[in-house]
Amino acid sequence: IGVGRSGTTLLQCMLNAHSRIAFLPETHFIRRYGDNPRMARLVRRRGMAPLLSLMRQDADMARTGIDLEKFSESPDMRQWFCRLLEEYASARNADRVGEKDPKNIEHLPLIRQWFPNAQVIHLVRDPRDVMVSRLRAGWSRKRPFIFHLAACREQLLLGCRLGPELFGSSYIEIRYEDLVIRPRKTLRSLCLHLGMEFEPEMLNYMSQARELISEKERQWKENCFRPLLTGNIGKWRRELSPRRARRVEWVCAET
Repeated sequence: IGVGRSGTTLLQCMLNAHSRIAFLPETHFIRRYGDNPRMARLVRRRGMAPLLSLMRQDADMARTGIDLEKFSESPDMRQWFCRLLEEYASARNADRVGEKDPKNIEHLPLIRQWFPNAQVIHLVRDPRDVMVSRLRAGWSRKRPFIFHLAACREQLLLGCRLGPELFGSSYIEIRYEDLVIRPRKTLRSLCLHLGMEFEPEMLNYMSQARELISEKERQWKENCFRPLLTGNIGKWRRELSPRRARRVEWVCAET
């Protein structure tokens, strides 16, 4: 989890390069289906069939490469999603499976309910740099500065509060700046927390980008196809006006 534009895709690619870990492409399953009251009512009334019909038309779900019909008899969304995760991991000979979506930071109570033994990695980045990135990305640049500022503050607070509260020692915070400046040391520490051995191949994250990043996402995730860019740290000094920088510092002071 992490505020959008915090580097979650970079870390996803690094973890996916581990021989024992498989990360789904970003399916948005939890926010679109799992924690969507309208979808829950639909499933209660009519079962999984209409939901599967919607998923078959969902380009993000199709990127998993899994035949959704294989699980059509599953009676509820949690069981269905668990089977999807298991199938995806099995197809890649992995014994750990990861789910990444920055918006999952808003759905931690459901994730705790569905996956009580999950390990949650919260990637935290300087919110001033987050704001610069959000104001440039294709999916977010048309929205006003104040929207991004409010979202950044609320999501940061949610992750920092609910992560340890719900997941205890299974929650860990990783700083984006550490990941970029000291990738080997940071990944070694993360692997130790996950109970796994560090693998040098994790630093070859660019090989994983094509599998996890769609063409439509490439415009704002292109840095995952490049070597680590230390110039992305502190770029707010060059690209954020002093007035906006002060606003971010004031609004996000708690984090």
